[in-house]
Amino acid sequence: MKELFVANHPVGVESRVEEVIQLLKDQQQENPLLLGIWGMGGSGKTTIAKAVYNKIFREFEGRCFLLNIREVWDQDNGILHLQQQLLSAIYKTTKIKIENTESGKSILERRLGQKRILLVLDDVDKLEQLNSLAASQPCPKEEFASLANEVASYCERLPLALEKKLKISFDGLSDDRNREIFLDVAFFFIGMDKNDVTDILNGCGHSAEIGINVLMERCLITVDTKGKLGMHGLLRDMGREIIRESLPMKPEERSRLWNSDEVLNVLSKDMVRISSMFSNSYNNNDIL
Repeated sequence: MKELFVANHPVGVESRVEEVIQLLKDQQQENPLLLGIWGMGGSGKTTIAKAVYNKIFREFEGRCFLLNIREVWDQDNGILHLQQQLLSAIYKTTKIKIENTESGKSILERRLGQKRILLVLDDVDKLEQLNSLAASQPCPKEEFASLANEVASYCERLPLALEKKLKISFDGLSDDRNREIFLDVAFFFIGMDKNDVTDILNGCGHSAEIGINVLMERCLITVDTKGKLGMHGLLRDMGREIIRESLPMKPEERSRLWNSDEVLNVLSKDMVRISSMFSNSYNNNDIL
């Protein structure tokens, strides 16, 4: 393996390289170590990374330096190309083929764990890039275990909540009426009897039996052994936020309200408006 070209005139690089190497030595351990170099464009991040790579790559069984991640990522099949390039560099073969990006993640996680490797990812600007190219570390360090448990507890064991993808299931509802039923449950019907809710929704013109069954199949709502409707807390919050975002500064024009302060404020304004209308009507009649 040849050294990488660093720069024509690498002034001031050596001291920074030594700092990075010292950081790596201070953190030496059995588990994978992730070290990031952050800074504005043109500040020499890639130059330093290349110089560090040249200093230490011989200490590893496998090594790979992937350049221009951000640029390649947005090209056609860019993710797949990077995954294949990484695998080929580590195992010195092109015989291991990756069919798609998801299988690529699995292959890389399994294969990269078999060797002590040095992997440098240049120009990373998205967390997804790390997830797709660097094998995950599912077990948090001991000092972060408590925090990890708190996060998992907050998300109520719903993994997609961590990736902010909860709305995917809602957007996947092809029938607008089912979306309306979901929102109605999120606002008003959690904890209520399914049959009662069905009657109410049917009275509003919905096909409630079908809609509720669709939402249950999509795991957007649940029905317990007592027939009570339930919904994951974060899904409930998402539904309420969808309505709030539609008219953030005009609660009186939203289709639904749940915040007690907003409800009282809107009702108070309506009472003032209605009172004014009656007053004007009375005065006009009095004049006539």
